[in-house]
Amino acid sequence: MNKKIPYLSLAITNNCNFRCYYCSPDGNNGMGEAYGTKTAKIDLKDLEKKVKIAEKEGVTRVRVTGGEPLLVPNITDFFRFLDEDTKMEYAVATNGALVHKYFNELIALDRVDLRISLDSLDPDKFAKICGVQKDYYHQVMNNLKSLGAAGKLYRIASVITKDNVDEVESLINFAEDNKINLKLSKIS
Repeated sequence: MNKKIPYLSLAITNNCNFRCYYCSPDGNNGMGEAYGTKTAKIDLKDLEKKVKIAEKEGVTRVRVTGGEPLLVPNITDFFRFLDEDTKMEYAVATNGALVHKYFNELIALDRVDLRISLDSLDPDKFAKICGVQKDYYHQVMNNLKSLGAAGKLYRIASVITKDNVDEVESLINFAEDNKINLKLSKIS
């Protein structure tokens, strides 16, 4: 009999600097929480206590998501806590736009499993899907390449929609060329 490994997913904030239509296409429903909704102030010290309790109860893996986790003040302190004060495997899912602001802190983490969302290799499609200006595409790509060069990028995650389905092969090739795992998710 296979025993399931306990897994904790922490959607640490609803706030996001992207407006991906698949996440919340009508402003309050969708695949995720409504982007931009008010999130209560996060008490990271209290969250650390709860994570330690979860670890004591047998949880061995944590995934930190959002919204955009890098919008949370002092979030790298929480990542350092996971890295230094727990034995848990942990992953951080980000849209990648703010990585450059925390680059040194992120690459200093020994056990972090960083995952960046990348829904298109075309700046125009990226902007349309993510609801941002094209400049963000270049920032995400620069951050992705910097993390990859530092050996800190574990995975690219792409949500496949009608707007980027023609890019699946290109995304696979991009991931293979850069020796990065790729996770494809499809929405209707």
